[in-house]
This record gives sequence, C-alpha cells and structure tokens, in this order.
Amino acid sequence: MSKITSKQVISPLAHLFGWLGYFFIPKLIDTFQDKPEFFRESNFWWTIQILIVIFFYVNYLIFIPGLLFKKKYLLYALSVIACIIGFSFIIEFFVSTVFQQGPVFQGRGEFVPPKPPDGMNGPFKGISVFSIVFIISTALRMSIEWFKNEKLRRELENEKLKAELEALKAQIDPHFFFNVLNNICSLARKKSNDTEKFIIKLSELIRYNLYENKGEKFFLEKEIGFLKSYIEIQQLRLDKNAIVKFDYNDTNPDLMVEPMILFPFIENAFKHGISYQNTSLINIKLKTEASRLFFEVENPIVEKSVGKESNHNGIGLNNVKKRLSLLYPEKHFLDVTSDEGVFKVSLIIEL
Repeated sequence: MSKITSKQVISPLAHLFGWLGYFFIPKLIDTFQDKPEFFRESNFWWTIQILIVIFFYVNYLIFIPGLLFKKKYLLYALSVIACIIGFSFIIEFFVSTVFQQGPVFQGRGEFVPPKPPDGMNGPFKGISVFSIVFIISTALRMSIEWFKNEKLRRELENEKLKAELEALKAQIDPHFFFNVLNNICSLARKKSNDTEKFIIKLSELIRYNLYENKGEKFFLEKEIGFLKSYIEIQQLRLDKNAIVKFDYNDTNPDLMVEPMILFPFIENAFKHGISYQNTSLINIKLKTEASRLFFEVENPIVEKSVGKESNHNGIGLNNVKKRLSLLYPEKHFLDVTSDEGVFKVSLIIEL
C-alpha cells in the first residue's frame, strides 16, 4: 500500500475549504446584515454553483493537462468555448423556466416571486459568469504548475551542482593518489627507511578522503590536519630539496570549510615549484579573521616550468577554480600571479 504524502492531503483540503468559503461566507454576511436573499435559499442558486464547480474542474483537471499542456491550443480553445456556451444555455433554460412560472414564495399577505440575480437576464446570461470561472481556474492551475516546475528546476540545478562537484572531486582525487603512489614506488626502489612512515601517512589521507570527505562542510581543523599530512609525505619524499613553511597559528579551527578546497594549491606548489638540484622554499600562510579565510601559497618557478603555460594552470587549479565558483559564488577572491621567478596564489573566502 502506497504511503500518503502531506501534499496529497493538503491540496484536496485547500480546494474543499476554498469552496466552503465561496458557498457559505456570502450567506453568513447576509445573515449578519439581517437581509437574507431568497435567491441564495433557492435550488436554482445551488444548481448554478454546481455547474460552476463542474466547469471549474473540467477545465482544471481535463482541458488544461489534457490539451493545453500538450500544446493542442486550438482544440483547447474550442473545448472551453463549447463548455462556456453549453453551461450558459443550461442557465438560460433554468431562468426561462423556473423564473417564468409565477410566484413561488409567499410573504405575509402577498406573493413575492423569486428574482434572478443581476446579470442573469438576457441572452447568454451565464457567459460572463463562466468566463470568470475559466480565468480563475486557468490562473490557479497555471500558477500551481509554475511553482511545481520552479521547484523541479531548483532540484535539478541542485542535482546538477552535486554531480558537477563530484566530477570535479573525482578529477582531483585520482591525480593526487597517482602522485602519492609514484612517491611510494620511488622510496621502495631506494629501500628508504621512510617507506613505512610514508605508507602510514598515506593511509591517514585515504581515511580522510574515503570517510570524511563527503562533500559536506566540516571544521577547518580537519582541513589543516589533511594539509599537514600531505606536506609531511612530500617532505619525506623530497628530503632536503624542499623547505616548507606552513603558518596556520592565526586560525579559528571551529570555522566550517568545504573539504579539499585548499589542497590543490599546495599540490600545485610541490608539483611545479621543487627543484631536484637546488633547495626550494614553499611558503604557505593560512589565517582567519572573523568569518573570512586568508590563504597564500608561494613557490619558486623552476626552470623546467618556464615557458610552459599549462604547468601552473593544470587540472588541479582549473578544478578548484570551478569548485570555488560553485561553492562560494561571489564570496571568494582568487589572485594567481607569476612574477620575478615566484608563483603566488592569494585566496580569500567568506565562510
């Protein structure tokens, strides 16, 4: 048995209370004013209301979804016009028969014939009434459909955003682990004593990536821990070739940040800023002020990277730029410069 949702209950209730208000509020007003109208007490009045309800839902439930939404515009227009004329002739029939039969209500000392409401005399008396019903019915159904489509559009945008972010992360992760595995192979060939320590650090990164990096924001402290582990892995591999200064003392570890949003900049610094002949300095600064995060990475441009435009703007940096635009739209500033042999990244994020 299918489960009944709140929407399946709320919508019929809204229609029910709407019609109850339409039927009985005028009668209550007449009662309070002590001016009861015979017309609202008659079967004729209720007959008109039933015809109005029928036409309302014929248009709302049959014509609009079955014809208008399927772009059968001519058939829809002809069907509506036919219904309006048909229901109007029914009202004309009632007016010409019921109200032409003489007095049907007896007051004190005299007979008072029922009087049809204003607008109900003359040819096609009901056209104006059913035209108004048509406008209300169509406007209500189109409004509901617009809100439904708008909600669906937002859901699709969110799904697209999630899919795009996952695709960007999927491009980052294999790239990162490919580099790390190369590092392990290099240490194993050298029979380095640091191989075991390297594998332990790698397991910490894998644990972070598999169990904690789920796309949800978490404390900045965890992101800093991940970056520290990555830096230690690189320093184990590069030994004295890399001097890394990582200053993160002026940070609020309780601020929330997107996972791996800073990592590609540091990865890029190690990939393109390390010389295997000379000592290279990588300077990393991370601090926070109120809800703002300030991040800087500086590394030398080694000779092997000079003249290769793509070196500092590869998959990693392009992806993080896309992620920043998706996750922090109009809430971040990124400046990437290359001047006097130094490559520098400056990033400000409003968390």
